[in-house]
Amino acid sequence: MISIKSLNKYFNKNKQNEIHVINDISLDLPEQGMVALFGRSGCGKTTLLNVIGGLDKTESGSILIDGKNARKNPDVIRNQYIGYIFQNYNLNNQQTCFENVANALRLCGITDKALIEERVMAALSNVGMDKYKSRTPDTLSGGQQQRIAIARAIVKNPKIILADEPTGNLDETNTIQVMDLLKKIAENHLVILVTHEANLVDFYCDKVIELSDGKIVSTRDNYGANGFAARSKNDIYLGEYDKTEASAGGVSVEYYGQSPSIPVKLRVVNHGGKIYLSVDGESVQILDKTSEVKLREGVYTEVERAEENKANIDMSKLPPITGSHFGRLFNFGGSFKSGYNANFKKNKKSTKALRACMFLFSLVLVFMSASFGTAFKTIDDVKMKYNQNMFYVYTNSADISNKLNAAVGQHGIDNIQLYSGVPYGNGTFVVSPGRFESFSTDEATFKAYADVLDIKFAGAAPNVLAGKADNLSESDVVITNVLADRLIEASTVGYVKEYSDLLGLYARINAYSINQNGVRIAGIIQSEESAVYRSSLKSASDVMKHMGLNLQVNKNSTLTLNSGETYLMLPNDGNTVGYPKKDETIKISGKDFKVKDVLKFYHGYDEYLMSVGSPLAKVETINKNETYISIKDINKWAEEKIDPDFQENEKWTHEYITARDNYIKEHFIEYYELRYSHLDGYMRHNYIVRPETNYWLYVEKGITDMKFCNIWDDNYFYINYLTEKNGTVPTYDQVFNLTQEQADEKSSSYEKFRNDLNSLISEYNNEFNQSVRFDWNNRYMISEADYVAVVNGIGETHESVLSSESGLGGLIGGGSIVIGGGGIKFETSDSIKNPGATFYTAIHSTNHEATAAFLEQFAGTAVPEPEYQKAVYTPDGMFDDFIDEFKADVISKIIILIVFLAIMSLCMYFIMRSSLMARIKEVGIYRAIGVSKGNLTFRFLIEALVLTTFTVFIGYVISSAVIFALAANVSLLDTILYYPVWLAGAILAILYAVCLICGLIPIFSLLRKTPSEILSKYDI
Repeated sequence: MISIKSLNKYFNKNKQNEIHVINDISLDLPEQGMVALFGRSGCGKTTLLNVIGGLDKTESGSILIDGKNARKNPDVIRNQYIGYIFQNYNLNNQQTCFENVANALRLCGITDKALIEERVMAALSNVGMDKYKSRTPDTLSGGQQQRIAIARAIVKNPKIILADEPTGNLDETNTIQVMDLLKKIAENHLVILVTHEANLVDFYCDKVIELSDGKIVSTRDNYGANGFAARSKNDIYLGEYDKTEASAGGVSVEYYGQSPSIPVKLRVVNHGGKIYLSVDGESVQILDKTSEVKLREGVYTEVERAEENKANIDMSKLPPITGSHFGRLFNFGGSFKSGYNANFKKNKKSTKALRACMFLFSLVLVFMSASFGTAFKTIDDVKMKYNQNMFYVYTNSADISNKLNAAVGQHGIDNIQLYSGVPYGNGTFVVSPGRFESFSTDEATFKAYADVLDIKFAGAAPNVLAGKADNLSESDVVITNVLADRLIEASTVGYVKEYSDLLGLYARINAYSINQNGVRIAGIIQSEESAVYRSSLKSASDVMKHMGLNLQVNKNSTLTLNSGETYLMLPNDGNTVGYPKKDETIKISGKDFKVKDVLKFYHGYDEYLMSVGSPLAKVETINKNETYISIKDINKWAEEKIDPDFQENEKWTHEYITARDNYIKEHFIEYYELRYSHLDGYMRHNYIVRPETNYWLYVEKGITDMKFCNIWDDNYFYINYLTEKNGTVPTYDQVFNLTQEQADEKSSSYEKFRNDLNSLISEYNNEFNQSVRFDWNNRYMISEADYVAVVNGIGETHESVLSSESGLGGLIGGGSIVIGGGGIKFETSDSIKNPGATFYTAIHSTNHEATAAFLEQFAGTAVPEPEYQKAVYTPDGMFDDFIDEFKADVISKIIILIVFLAIMSLCMYFIMRSSLMARIKEVGIYRAIGVSKGNLTFRFLIEALVLTTFTVFIGYVISSAVIFALAANVSLLDTILYYPVWLAGAILAILYAVCLICGLIPIFSLLRKTPSEILSKYDI
C-alpha cells in the first residue's frame, strides 16, 4: 500500500545543530493491519508519520501511496487515502462534533447533505458518540474527543489511518477503548501507530518498526496481538489497603490505608431518627450510591480479553468513496458567516480594537486624500490645458512645411494645419447661458479648457451625439463630449444637465478672437479629446490674418472660380506695376494660381461713374462731349448757363442762387435719371469685389430698394416713390411738393421693410465669414477650397499677394527679387516672415511614439526669440512645461500621502497579523485535516472583505458623504479639498487593496510552512 524509498529529511540543515531526522529510510507497508512506529522520544517516528501523511516534506526520496506520488499533491492524497488521528485531537471547538466529522467528507468534494448525514451518524455510532453529535468538542472528555477524531478519520473509509500518539493524553480505560477501535479498524485497513508505550505495541500491533536517530533499527512481526483489559480509575479495591476497625454505641467504623497526618474527627448524630455525619479533616469526599468512584472488595486482577469483548465497528454503512475537488472546505457563504462571527459576534477587546483602528484608518485616509488631492487637481488641470494628441513643429521654411504635409497618413499623423503663434495650450471655453441672439442676461458663466481645431481634425464621419457637425456657419462650433461633460459638471444653472441643453448656447474662447459676438454651440460629437471644432473656412481665415496674405473667398454666385484660379482686384487708379496680368500664373504658399481676370474696385458711386462713363444724349442743353455728371457739375453747368452779365462780386448773392436753382429745376428729373442709370451695374460690380450686406441682398435676394440703402439719396427715393405711385416720371414740382404725409407713409413702409430684412441679414452673417469679407488690401479672390488649402503650409509666394505698410507687398526671407513682365516674384522657395508672426504646424497624432520619433528630425530647427520657445512641442513636453511651476508642491503632497499610506498600511499589517496569531491553531488544524492552501486563502480573503466592508467601508462612506456635503455648500472648499468621483473611487480601491493585502500577507506567510511546522513550531 505504501512504498518508501531512500527518504531523507533534516532539521536545521547545513547548520551546526543539523539533525538528520529521517536517515535514508526505505520501507514497504501492507494494505491492512496495525503497524507501530516505535522508539524513544526524538527518534523521528512522528516526523516519518507526518511525511507519510503529507503534513511535512522531505529533501529527497519518494513516497508512493497506492502507486501515486504522495509528494506531488499531498493535500489531495491525504484527503483521498488517509485518515489522521492526532494526539491532541485537532478538533475545531467552534463547530459541533457532527460538523467536525462532516468536514472530512466535504474535503473529498461531497456536498449531498443526506449522504453526509448518513455517513457521519454511522461513524459516530461506531465509536459510541452519536448522542454527542450536537455538542462542541470542548464540552467532552479527552477520551470522548479522541473518539470523535477517530470518527472523523473513518467517516470517509480511507485505506490508511495514521495515528500519532492517539492515547498520549488519555487514561488507561480510554486508552484501551481507543486502541480497541483502532485494532478493529486495522482488520480491513492499514493503521500506522506512533507510540512509545511498549505495552500497547505488544498487545495491539501486528508489525513493529523501531527507530533510533532517524534510522530503522529493527522490524518484527507481532503475531497474536489481541489487546488487553484495564482497571477503571474509579474503582477502589479495599483488599489492597490495611484495615483498622473500631466500634462504639452501635456505630462501627472501618479505616483503610495509612494513618492520616492530621487526625480525622468523625461525629455521628441520631436526631429524630435521622443519622447525621460530620467529618473534620482534609480532602474528605463522601461516597453514596450515585458517586462515580466505587468501592470493590478484594484486589484487582488483570485478565486477557476475549475476542467477543472487543470493540465492534460496522463499516458496512461507510463504503469507500470516490471524491472530487479534494481540499475544498470553505465556500463564500460559510466564509462570510465565519468572518462576521469571528470579528463581530464575539466582541472581544482585540477585535473591537481592530475594528476601531480600521474605521479610523479609512476616515483619516479619506480626509488626507481630499486635502492632498489638490495636488491631483493641479495635475488634472494641467492635463486639461493642452491636447494630448497634438504636436507642434516650428515651420520657417517650405522644406519643413512640405515634409510635414507629405507625412500625413504616416507616422501616426492624420491631420495637420498651419498654426499662428506659439502653442501655449488650450483656451478657456466660457459658456454664457443667458446670452441669446436678441438679448443677454447677467447669469453666471461656466467654463472648461478646450483646444480650438479645424473641423477636419474631428475625422471624416464623426459620431454626432447631439446637434450637427456639418454646414457650420461662421459662429457655429462643434464641441466634444469630453468638453460637454466638463461644462455640464461646471454648470451653474439648473437647466443645463444634458447635451441637448448645451445646443444653441453662446460661448467665448479667451485665447482666440473668433468674433465679437462669440460662438454658438451647434453640435456635440464623440471624442477622447477636449476640443472645439470650427468650420475649415473659419479656421483658415484666423491663420490667414497672421500670414499677411491679401486673399478673399469667392462668395459670389455670379462668378465661377475653379481650383487654381484667382481674380486680381486692383483700385481704379490705373496703377498695375508689379501685378500679374490676366492668364499669368503666380505662386501662393507654394501653390500655382492662374489669374482668370483683373477686376477694378471703386471707393464710391461717383468714382464708378467716372470710370464707366455716363452718356448724356437725352439732355439737349448739355455739352455732348461730357461723359459724366455729378451734383457739383450740375451746379457748375447751371452757373454757366444763367445770365452771364452777373458780375463776379454778384455771385452767390440771393439773385444769383435763385437764378441758378430755377434753371436746375427745369432739367432736374432728367439729370437724376441720368445719374442713377448705372446704379444697378455699380451694385453688381461691388458685390464681386466687396460682398457686403447691401450688395448681397440686392444681387442674391433681388431686393431693389437696397440701391437706396447704398447711396442714401432722398431725391432718388422720392423719384422712385412717385414713379411707382403715378406710373410716370415725376416733374421737379411734384418731387419738391411731395407731402410730408406721403413721405411718412413711405418711411413707415420702409421701416417695416427694414425689419423684414433682419432674418435675411442673419442669413448673410452666417453665409459670410467675418474674417474673409472685403478688405481694401485683399487683392486676390480664390475659391473656398483653395483658401483652406493655402493655410496648410508655407512656400514661395508672389510679392503682390503679401501685405505691407509701405511699398508693394510684404517681406519674404531669403531669395532674390526679380522685376519683369511677370511682376515681382521670388526665384527661391522660402518662408513668409511677417513681422511679429510666428508659425508652427499643428499635427494631430493617433500614435504618439511614431509621431514623436518622426518629429525628432525637426528638433534642431532654429526658433525665433524669445529663447524659451521650442522647435518641437510634444504632449509630454507641454505637460512638463505646464507642471514645472507646480512640481515641487505636487511632489511634496504626493510623497506625504504615500508615506502616510505606507505607515498606515504597516500598522494595518501588524494589526491583522496579531489577529491571525490568535488563530494559528485553527489554521494548523485545517491544514492538518486536509484543507488546501488555496481554499484556506479564499476563506481569509472573504473574511478580510467582510471585516473591511463593516469597518473601513462604513468609515469611507461617512467621511466621503461629509466631504461631498461640504463641497456642495461651501464655495471655497475646492481650494482646500479636492475629492472628485475618480479620486473617491481610487481611495476606495486603495482602502480595500491595503486591507486585503495586509490581511492576506500574514496568511500567505504562514501557509508557506507545512502543516506539521504550523502545528509544531507554534504553541497551539
